Amino acid sequence: MKLSNVDESLTNNALVFVVDDDADTRNLLMAWLEHEGMSSEGFDSGSAFLERLGTEQPAAVCLDVRMPEMDGIEVLRRLKERGNRSPVVMLTADEQLETAVECMKLGAFDYQVKPLLREATIGVMRAAVRESEVDEPPRATPRGQDAQRTRRILGSSTPIQLVMAEVDRVAQSKVSVFIQGENGTGKELVARVIHERSERSDKPFVVVNCGAIPETLHESELFGSVEEPEDKGPGKIELSSGGTLFLDDISELSQGAQVRLLRALQERSVERVGGREQVPVNLRLISATQHDLARLVDEGKFRHDLFYRLVIYPIDMPPLRDRIEDLHELFPHFLARYAAEFECPVSSYDSEVLRRLQAYRWAGNVRELENLAQRMVISTRGARLTVADLPSDIREPAPGTTGSSSTSTSGTVRSIEEAEREAIVEALRHVGGNVTEAARRLGIGRATLYRKLTRYEIERSSF
Repeated sequence: MKLSNVDESLTNNALVFVVDDDADTRNLLMAWLEHEGMSSEGFDSGSAFLERLGTEQPAAVCLDVRMPEMDGIEVLRRLKERGNRSPVVMLTADEQLETAVECMKLGAFDYQVKPLLREATIGVMRAAVRESEVDEPPRATPRGQDAQRTRRILGSSTPIQLVMAEVDRVAQSKVSVFIQGENGTGKELVARVIHERSERSDKPFVVVNCGAIPETLHESELFGSVEEPEDKGPGKIELSSGGTLFLDDISELSQGAQVRLLRALQERSVERVGGREQVPVNLRLISATQHDLARLVDEGKFRHDLFYRLVIYPIDMPPLRDRIEDLHELFPHFLARYAAEFECPVSSYDSEVLRRLQAYRWAGNVRELENLAQRMVISTRGARLTVADLPSDIREPAPGTTGSSSTSTSGTVRSIEEAEREAIVEALRHVGGNVTEAARRLGIGRATLYRKLTRYEIERSSF
């Protein structure tokens, strides 16, 4: 079974050149690509690849860094000199950040570390093929913006792999998707990936942050207006017709806007504020919030009929502390991106830096990690990051605030995992094993609770 039903016009028969002197790696990667509906051609040397490139432009290129005669870095330099527009994904067995930074400064689309992981590699190749500009004139876009357009969900942990599997299942459907998760977990990124893997990928993706708009403007912002000159015109729903509308912080939507949105979803048309004409719309709705929307329905703060229109296909975003092993991929990725963008000398970091990051609780999740990486790249003058370059709260965490332990009222030190498991068991005991009610009381999503039940080997039948 394919990993994703990506729009056939974007991936089917898309030609990918695979350049690697190792025949086993080359053949394995070509088999993965062809299983995904792409076509591939292999080369065992950089010179053979460059000669072939003179006669045909592929949709993307997989290029190994370490090869005899001419290594991948030199090949990448020559591609840059030629003005190559095929996205290049570098393959390397070298985990040094310096290699990644050099590749990205030379214009590489992304890089993958060997041994290759199938889902991660295919994910970045899908993104590279979609990004391909072979048939378009080159655009004068800064490298940093190129990196921002790489829509890929990073991580190989079980929680994020479950999210990726949900994205693959739902992307090609037309149903509404509801994403729940803490701030900074990547809800908008998931929404964008769903859009870009859907049949609407060439149509608008319109973002509305309901929490950032005054309540009095919710209706005109979403539905447009025929009244006030400054607000006159179509709203975001009309502008997203044919594509995808992403409503972030949907829990903050005013009651009046909730009524109008429900009617728009039912009738597939909108009526501008102060107007009478019904304007047909065809959109896919993706909504998100950090709050428990079901609880807000119970409290009368959110319409139950709209709730059931929105929460057709829920996706639960795990916090970074539940996928802490993904720091091995996320942190160097952000460092390499910003070191290349700002042309800073950072090219490596001490292993103790990663250990301190893993002990931190990450209240701001992946967004906080990305901001930290950007700040460290800009503020550090040396090529190698050390613990001294970390902020004080990460470098020297206050007692009881690290991710490794928690103190009970009796003074006994327990691990965070032990405290969390005890809280889950206690919640389930109080509600007789009802997972939905236990999740509500714990303030987490049901998918998160099911994941933790498996992680801590908690049997529901015992309550």
